[in-house]
Amino acid sequence: MFFAQRPSREAIDRFVRDSQDLPISYGPIGIVNGETPCRDLDEATVTIGRGRTDFQRARTALTAWKQFDIGWVEVVPRHAPVEVGTVVAVLIRHLGFWSLNGCRVLYTVGGDGRFGFAYGTLTNHAESGEAPVVHNFAFPDASANPVMNPVHTFHLGLWFNSPVDAGNAGCPADTTPFNGEHNAGIQVLNTSNFPDLQGPLFFVKP
Repeated sequence: MFFAQRPSREAIDRFVRDSQDLPISYGPIGIVNGETPCRDLDEATVTIGRGRTDFQRARTALTAWKQFDIGWVEVVPRHAPVEVGTVVAVLIRHLGFWSLNGCRVLYTVGGDGRFGFAYGTLTNHAESGEAPVVHNFAFPDASANPVMNPVHTFHLGLWFNSPVDAGNAGCPADTTPFNGEHNAGIQVLNTSNFPDLQGPLFFVKP
C-alpha cells in the first residue's frame, strides 16, 4: 500500500489488523532451503562478533527487529514478538512516497549455537519472497569445542591473504575460510604429504 506522506498511526494499525488473515504471496514455506531454479536467491554471510556475549547481543538484536534500523525502514508494531504467526508491517520511506508491506513470521531456527527466524511476504507486500535471518555461533567457549585430532605443528601451509591477491597473481580468486576474517584466498602450499611428526619444520632448528 502506497502513501504520499508517512501514514498515521491509525492507518498503520488498521493495515496490520487487515493483514492478519492474508495468505503469503508465494509458496511453499521454506523455499530458501529447497531447490528453486525459477527464483533468485540472495545470501550474505558476515562476521558480527566473537564470543558468547556477542552471540547473546546479536540474538537480542534480532528479536527486537534491529536489522531494519537502517534509517528509512521500520517494522511495526515496534516490539512485535518473534513468534510463528506474528504479522508485522514494514514501513518504507521511498524517494517521494511511503509504503506499507505485510509480513508474517513463518518459522524459527534454534539449537546449540544457532538462533534465527524467517518471515514471508503477504499478498499486500510490494515484493514476494521469504527472508531468513539466522545467527550462527559454532563454538560458544573452549569447553564446548568439538574433539579434534592432534595437530602436528611440523607441517606447513600457505594461503593467499585474500582472493584479490590470488587473482592478481593469476590464480583462481576463490575464498578459503581460513584467516581470522574467513576470507583468505586459495592455499598455495601444503606439506601433508610428509609423514606425521616429520614435516619440514621438524628439521628447522632454532
